[in-house]
Amino acid sequence: MQNKEQLKELIANEYLNRFLTFYISRTSSIQDAEDLSQKAACECLDALNRVDEIKNVNAYFWSVAHNVYKNYLNRRDNYILDDDYCKMQIADISSKEESEKQELHNDIRKSLSILSGLYRKIIVMYYYHELKIKDISEQLTISQDMVKYYLSNGKKKLKEIYNMNKEIGEVSFNPKDFSIYYSGIDFASVNVWELFKRKLPCQIALICYAKPKTVSEIASVVGCSSCFIEDELSILLNAGVIVEIVKDKYQTNFYIISKVELDVVDELYKKMYDEHTKEVIKVFDEHFEQIKQTGIYNYSATVDQYKWIFADRVADMDRRNMFTKDSDYPRILSCGARGLVFGLEAPTPKGTCGQTPTYLNNHTLWARDLWMIKGYSSNQPTLRDKRTAQTVIDVYNGIIDDNKEELYAYLIKNNILVKDSGILKTNIAYLNKEFLELMKTINKELYIKLEKNTNEIKEYITKIVSKSIPSNLKDYINGYVITLMQFFAGNKIIEALIENGFLNDKMKNIQISYFIDK
Repeated sequence: MQNKEQLKELIANEYLNRFLTFYISRTSSIQDAEDLSQKAACECLDALNRVDEIKNVNAYFWSVAHNVYKNYLNRRDNYILDDDYCKMQIADISSKEESEKQELHNDIRKSLSILSGLYRKIIVMYYYHELKIKDISEQLTISQDMVKYYLSNGKKKLKEIYNMNKEIGEVSFNPKDFSIYYSGIDFASVNVWELFKRKLPCQIALICYAKPKTVSEIASVVGCSSCFIEDELSILLNAGVIVEIVKDKYQTNFYIISKVELDVVDELYKKMYDEHTKEVIKVFDEHFEQIKQTGIYNYSATVDQYKWIFADRVADMDRRNMFTKDSDYPRILSCGARGLVFGLEAPTPKGTCGQTPTYLNNHTLWARDLWMIKGYSSNQPTLRDKRTAQTVIDVYNGIIDDNKEELYAYLIKNNILVKDSGILKTNIAYLNKEFLELMKTINKELYIKLEKNTNEIKEYITKIVSKSIPSNLKDYINGYVITLMQFFAGNKIIEALIENGFLNDKMKNIQISYFIDK
């Protein structure tokens, strides 16, 4: 390692000329360049007298040279930025990693990543790209005074972030569970499941739910740079699921049930279904032959298939007074569709079913998928096509078209059609008048038995929705309460019937889609 006398000679014989070349390329006059190179050399010599040991000489000397140049720019623009905290060294990365100041620089960069919007952009342009205030003003099409404002206030914000607790939040490495749902009376062109299929937008929705948050606040929680948060927010804002409450403060624009509340809901439904599922099994056994005779399947379907359709249509709560009206559905999404968007601080429940209607001349086909059991959505995208949906109904009625062999093969592969003794049949149930009347009779008695627990659940869900729903959605509490009750009842009774062995979730041909008369 070179001693101090050798380093002083190195500054005079080599670095002075290197500094001069560096400044000539960045200043408008030789005089300025010479002055700056002399100043940089003097500061390096001064450092040798003050510092016992410099581990990376090259990185240290060049950081001094860069800081001298920044101060020159500040003075020239009559705008002094002399805070050592913001004097970011721009030495070679490989050299910098060996520097004793690397930890400081990393902390500054972490803090800078949390800083949002123009504050971050202008500080980066000024300190890292070494642009003049005038050039920044032109690039961002704002006044030079505004550039100075953002630099000054940006430094203050940066220091606040830097001085904050540097503990990394658990969300950054252990994100919370989250799932999203849409129940509407209009078809929505905004796909909420697509929006929230990644973890980052899910965490943003949870973080911004209780009260509005700034980009920097979100970034500090998730441990992610503000520039990425801004991109995600832009997508969510455009969709309507996040709104800007006041300038630069964002809040979730739909209802979310917390994990604590979900645990209570789960217990309430479990209590209701402890005895009810036994009653369901008993009723199915008593009416199985009648169900078969209604002709919902036109081929020799298995008992398990009848069980799944029966479980889907049997009473899961007292629905006699559970109604919504058109005015219960807000226009949350940017596409203007009327619908209730809600989230759970939990994964998708096992028995959750997604469904999409396809309206035909004489029938409505409900394409339905059990998400967590099948692991993917297949029927809904396939059966949205009216030609395909009509083909399924035609096959049920024995109408076969030899020109559709390729389509038939595709539908067989997707378990929508089957071959029964070599004859093409429909694997989707036809919920005809006879079957629906039978289920109506069965459910009439079950509703009465479910009344007490249903009212208890309604009371609790009304309480939690009223307490924490975003203020702009207060008019839609009834819509949320009824929709949530129906949602939980639908998936939790399926879970309960799987747990007690009535439903077989391992069978390959689970199919709960159906069509009904228009």
